[in-house]
Amino acid sequence: MAEEADCVETYRDQVLRLFAGKFGFDSAFTGRTVDGELQEFASHGYDRSNVSARLGATMDEFTPDELRSMCTSGFTIDREFLSARRRDQLAVYRQLLRPGSNEIIIAHVWRNRFGVFGLHMQRSGFGATVSHLERQALNEAAAQLELAEIGWARTRPKEPGATASDGAAWGDAMGLTRSEIRVLGLVIRGLRNSEVAAVSQKAEPTIRNQLASIFRKAQVTTRAELVYQALAYEQMSGVSASPTTPRRWVSHVPDKAFRAKLDQQRSSLG
Repeated sequence: MAEEADCVETYRDQVLRLFAGKFGFDSAFTGRTVDGELQEFASHGYDRSNVSARLGATMDEFTPDELRSMCTSGFTIDREFLSARRRDQLAVYRQLLRPGSNEIIIAHVWRNRFGVFGLHMQRSGFGATVSHLERQALNEAAAQLELAEIGWARTRPKEPGATASDGAAWGDAMGLTRSEIRVLGLVIRGLRNSEVAAVSQKAEPTIRNQLASIFRKAQVTTRAELVYQALAYEQMSGVSASPTTPRRWVSHVPDKAFRAKLDQQRSSLG
Protein backbone atom coordinates (compact mmCIF):
# COMPACT_ATOMS: atom_id res chain seq x y z
CA MET A 1 0.00 0.00 0.00
CA ALA A 2 2.81 2.42 0.86
CA GLU A 3 4.49 1.67 -2.46
CA GLU A 4 1.34 2.34 -4.49
CA ALA A 5 0.22 5.63 -2.90
CA ASP A 6 1.09 8.79 -4.84
CA CYS A 7 1.96 10.83 -1.72
CA VAL A 8 2.43 10.33 2.00
CA GLU A 9 -0.91 11.96 2.88
CA THR A 10 -2.72 9.57 0.53
CA TYR A 11 -0.89 6.65 2.12
CA ARG A 12 -1.88 7.72 5.63
CA ASP A 13 -5.50 8.18 4.63
CA GLN A 14 -5.43 4.64 3.20
CA VAL A 15 -3.98 3.36 6.49
CA LEU A 16 -6.92 4.83 8.40
CA ARG A 17 -9.40 3.33 5.94
CA LEU A 18 -7.73 -0.06 6.33
CA PHE A 19 -7.90 0.16 10.13
CA ALA A 20 -11.53 1.31 9.96
CA GLY A 21 -12.44 -1.76 7.93
CA LYS A 22 -10.48 -4.19 10.07
CA PHE A 23 -10.97 -2.82 13.58
CA GLY A 24 -13.62 -0.12 13.43
CA PHE A 25 -13.45 3.24 15.20
CA ASP A 26 -15.39 6.46 15.64
CA SER A 27 -12.44 8.72 14.89
CA ALA A 28 -8.73 8.29 14.19
CA PHE A 29 -5.51 10.15 13.44
CA THR A 30 -2.07 9.32 12.07
CA GLY A 31 0.80 11.67 11.33
CA ARG A 32 4.41 12.76 11.71
CA THR A 33 5.86 15.57 13.81
CA VAL A 34 9.33 17.11 13.62
CA ASP A 35 10.54 18.85 16.79
CA GLY A 36 6.97 18.50 18.04
CA GLU A 37 5.38 20.40 15.14
CA LEU A 38 2.92 18.54 12.94
CA GLN A 39 4.25 18.10 9.39
CA GLU A 40 1.62 16.00 7.62
CA PHE A 41 -1.28 13.88 8.83
CA ALA A 42 -4.59 12.23 8.04
CA SER A 43 -7.62 12.21 10.31
CA HIS A 44 -11.12 10.79 10.26
CA GLY A 45 -13.76 12.36 12.52
CA TYR A 46 -11.64 15.30 13.71
CA ASP A 47 -11.49 18.97 12.73
CA ARG A 48 -8.24 19.14 10.72
CA SER A 49 -7.58 22.80 11.49
CA ASN A 50 -8.06 22.18 15.21
CA VAL A 51 -5.67 19.22 15.18
CA SER A 52 -3.06 21.17 13.21
CA ALA A 53 -3.22 24.18 15.54
CA ARG A 54 -3.37 22.43 18.92
CA LEU A 55 -1.65 19.04 18.81
CA GLY A 56 1.89 20.17 19.66
CA ALA A 57 0.86 22.33 22.60
CA THR A 58 -1.51 19.77 24.09
CA MET A 59 1.14 17.02 23.94
CA ASP A 60 3.37 19.15 26.19
CA GLU A 61 0.97 18.50 29.08
CA PHE A 62 1.82 14.80 29.28
CA THR A 63 4.40 13.84 31.89
CA PRO A 64 7.55 11.93 30.81
CA ASP A 65 6.20 8.73 32.39
CA GLU A 66 2.89 9.09 30.55
CA LEU A 67 4.66 9.59 27.23
CA ARG A 68 6.87 6.57 27.81
CA SER A 69 3.77 4.51 28.64
CA MET A 70 2.44 5.25 25.15
CA CYS A 71 5.64 4.10 23.49
CA THR A 72 5.76 0.33 23.54
CA SER A 73 6.47 -1.98 20.62
CA GLY A 74 2.72 -2.29 20.07
CA PHE A 75 -0.51 -0.40 20.66
CA THR A 76 -1.47 0.86 24.11
CA ILE A 77 -4.85 1.73 25.65
CA ASP A 78 -5.11 5.05 27.44
CA ARG A 79 -7.17 3.72 30.35
CA GLU A 80 -4.31 1.41 31.29
CA PHE A 81 -2.07 4.31 32.32
CA LEU A 82 -4.37 7.37 32.62
CA SER A 83 -7.07 7.68 35.27
CA ALA A 84 -10.44 9.23 34.42
CA ARG A 85 -9.49 12.25 36.50
CA ARG A 86 -6.20 12.68 34.66
CA ARG A 87 -7.96 12.42 31.30
CA ASP A 88 -10.28 15.22 32.35
CA GLN A 89 -7.26 17.38 33.22
CA LEU A 90 -5.49 17.05 29.86
CA ALA A 91 -6.23 19.59 27.14
CA VAL A 92 -5.80 16.97 24.43
CA TYR A 93 -8.98 15.32 25.71
CA ARG A 94 -10.88 18.56 26.26
CA GLN A 95 -9.84 20.34 23.05
CA LEU A 96 -9.19 17.61 20.48
CA LEU A 97 -11.04 14.48 21.55
CA ARG A 98 -14.77 14.25 22.12
CA PRO A 99 -15.45 15.70 25.58
CA GLY A 100 -17.70 13.88 27.99
CA SER A 101 -17.90 10.58 26.11
CA ASN A 102 -16.83 7.20 27.48
CA GLU A 103 -14.30 6.66 24.71
CA ILE A 104 -11.28 4.43 24.74
CA ILE A 105 -8.12 5.55 22.92
CA ILE A 106 -5.90 2.92 21.26
CA ALA A 107 -2.55 4.43 20.28
CA HIS A 108 0.91 3.63 18.97
CA VAL A 109 3.61 6.32 19.22
CA TRP A 110 7.23 5.89 18.14
CA ARG A 111 10.30 7.88 17.17
CA ASN A 112 13.03 7.40 14.61
CA ARG A 113 15.58 9.75 13.04
CA PHE A 114 12.89 11.23 10.78
CA GLY A 115 10.59 12.43 13.55
CA VAL A 116 7.91 11.24 15.96
CA PHE A 117 5.05 9.24 14.47
CA GLY A 118 1.73 8.19 15.87
CA LEU A 119 -1.56 6.51 15.09
CA HIS A 120 -4.54 6.48 17.41
CA MET A 121 -8.12 5.32 17.17
CA GLN A 122 -11.06 6.23 19.35
CA ARG A 123 -14.07 4.11 20.26
CA SER A 124 -16.94 5.89 21.95
CA GLY A 125 -19.82 4.69 24.05
CA PHE A 126 -20.19 3.10 27.45
CA GLY A 127 -18.20 -0.11 27.81
CA ALA A 128 -16.04 0.43 24.70
CA THR A 129 -13.16 -2.02 24.79
CA VAL A 130 -10.55 -3.87 22.72
CA SER A 131 -10.60 -7.65 22.51
CA HIS A 132 -7.52 -9.82 23.05
CA LEU A 133 -7.53 -10.93 19.39
CA GLU A 134 -7.85 -7.32 18.20
CA ARG A 135 -4.92 -6.30 20.32
CA GLN A 136 -2.79 -9.11 18.94
CA ALA A 137 -3.60 -8.02 15.39
CA LEU A 138 -2.91 -4.36 16.24
CA ASN A 139 0.48 -5.22 17.70
CA GLU A 140 1.40 -7.14 14.55
CA ALA A 141 0.40 -4.10 12.48
CA ALA A 142 2.55 -1.76 14.59
CA ALA A 143 5.84 -3.08 13.19
CA GLN A 144 4.53 -2.71 9.62
CA LEU A 145 3.48 0.87 10.31
CA GLU A 146 6.97 1.75 11.52
CA LEU A 147 8.57 0.19 8.46
CA ALA A 148 6.19 1.94 6.06
CA GLU A 149 6.92 5.34 7.60
CA ILE A 150 10.65 4.76 7.19
CA GLY A 151 9.95 4.03 3.53
CA TRP A 152 8.21 7.38 3.16
CA ALA A 153 11.03 9.37 4.76
CA ARG A 154 12.62 11.78 2.29
CA THR A 155 14.30 15.14 1.92
CA ARG A 156 11.50 17.69 2.39
CA PRO A 157 10.94 20.48 -0.16
CA LYS A 158 12.27 23.86 0.99
CA GLU A 159 10.12 26.07 -1.24
CA PRO A 160 6.33 26.11 -1.79
CA GLY A 161 5.45 23.91 -4.74
CA ALA A 162 8.84 22.19 -4.80
CA THR A 163 9.05 18.41 -4.90
CA ALA A 164 11.52 16.10 -3.21
CA SER A 165 14.11 14.44 -5.42
CA ASP A 166 14.35 10.69 -5.84
CA GLY A 167 17.46 10.87 -8.05
CA ALA A 168 15.66 9.34 -11.05
CA ALA A 169 16.90 11.91 -13.59
CA TRP A 170 20.50 11.53 -12.44
CA GLY A 171 20.12 7.74 -12.35
CA ASP A 172 18.93 7.72 -15.96
CA ALA A 173 21.87 9.89 -16.97
CA MET A 174 24.30 7.51 -15.25
CA GLY A 175 22.79 4.42 -16.88
CA LEU A 176 21.36 2.88 -13.72
CA THR A 177 18.78 0.13 -14.05
CA ARG A 178 15.18 0.68 -12.85
CA SER A 179 15.90 -1.43 -9.78
CA GLU A 180 19.07 0.52 -9.01
CA ILE A 181 17.22 3.84 -9.36
CA ARG A 182 14.66 2.66 -6.83
CA VAL A 183 17.44 1.74 -4.39
CA LEU A 184 19.05 5.14 -5.02
CA GLY A 185 15.80 6.89 -4.15
CA LEU A 186 15.61 5.07 -0.83
CA VAL A 187 19.26 5.89 -0.05
CA ILE A 188 18.56 9.57 -0.77
CA ARG A 189 15.71 9.37 1.73
CA GLY A 190 18.25 8.29 4.34
CA LEU A 191 17.46 4.61 4.67
CA ARG A 192 20.09 2.12 5.82
CA ASN A 193 20.78 -1.07 3.86
CA SER A 194 18.61 -3.17 6.17
CA GLU A 195 15.73 -0.71 5.78
CA VAL A 196 16.11 -0.55 2.00
CA ALA A 197 16.01 -4.35 1.95
CA ALA A 198 12.86 -4.47 4.08
CA VAL A 199 11.03 -1.82 2.04
CA SER A 200 12.11 -3.43 -1.24
CA GLN A 201 11.37 -6.95 0.03
CA LYS A 202 14.84 -8.11 -0.98
CA ALA A 203 17.73 -9.71 0.86
CA GLU A 204 20.25 -7.30 2.36
CA PRO A 205 23.18 -8.83 0.38
CA THR A 206 21.23 -8.09 -2.82
CA ILE A 207 20.94 -4.44 -1.78
CA ARG A 208 24.67 -4.29 -1.03
CA ASN A 209 25.42 -5.67 -4.48
CA GLN A 210 23.13 -3.14 -6.13
CA LEU A 211 24.76 -0.30 -4.22
CA ALA A 212 28.19 -1.53 -5.24
CA SER A 213 27.04 -1.43 -8.88
CA ILE A 214 25.70 2.12 -8.42
CA PHE A 215 28.98 3.22 -6.82
CA ARG A 216 30.96 1.82 -9.77
CA LYS A 217 28.78 3.55 -12.37
CA ALA A 218 28.86 6.85 -10.46
CA GLN A 219 32.57 6.52 -9.65
CA VAL A 220 31.99 7.35 -5.98
CA THR A 221 33.12 5.58 -2.82
CA THR A 222 30.68 6.81 -0.16
CA ARG A 223 26.92 7.29 0.27
CA ALA A 224 27.48 10.99 0.94
CA GLU A 225 29.19 11.44 -2.44
CA LEU A 226 26.42 9.49 -4.13
CA VAL A 227 23.61 11.55 -2.63
CA TYR A 228 25.45 14.81 -3.30
CA GLN A 229 25.94 13.99 -6.97
CA ALA A 230 22.32 12.95 -7.46
CA LEU A 231 20.86 16.00 -5.75
CA ALA A 232 23.32 18.45 -7.30
CA TYR A 233 22.42 17.13 -10.75
CA GLU A 234 18.76 17.95 -10.12
CA GLN A 235 19.59 21.30 -8.51
CA MET A 236 18.04 20.26 -5.21
CA SER A 237 20.91 21.10 -2.84
CA GLY A 238 21.89 24.25 -0.99
CA VAL A 239 19.05 25.55 1.23
CA SER A 240 18.89 24.69 4.92
CA ALA A 241 15.71 24.59 6.90
CA SER A 242 15.25 27.30 9.50
CA PRO A 243 16.25 26.12 12.97
CA THR A 244 13.38 25.43 15.35
CA THR A 245 13.14 24.81 19.08
CA PRO A 246 11.80 21.32 19.73
CA ARG A 247 8.74 21.04 21.94
CA ARG A 248 9.41 19.63 25.39
CA TRP A 249 7.35 16.45 24.94
CA VAL A 250 9.49 15.18 22.04
CA SER A 251 12.53 14.54 24.25
CA HIS A 252 10.52 12.06 26.33
CA VAL A 253 9.47 9.85 23.41
CA PRO A 254 11.95 6.94 23.42
CA ASP A 255 13.70 5.74 20.28
CA LYS A 256 13.55 2.08 19.26
CA ALA A 257 16.57 0.96 21.32
CA PHE A 258 15.37 2.59 24.53
CA ARG A 259 11.82 1.42 23.89
CA ALA A 260 13.07 -2.19 23.74
CA LYS A 261 14.61 -1.72 27.20
CA LEU A 262 11.32 -0.33 28.50
CA ASP A 263 9.44 -3.31 27.08
CA GLN A 264 11.88 -5.69 28.77
CA GLN A 265 11.44 -3.90 32.08
CA ARG A 266 7.64 -4.06 31.78
CA SER A 267 7.81 -7.80 31.04
CA SER A 268 9.98 -8.49 34.06
CA LEU A 269 7.54 -6.59 36.29
CA GLY A 270 4.44 -8.15 34.75
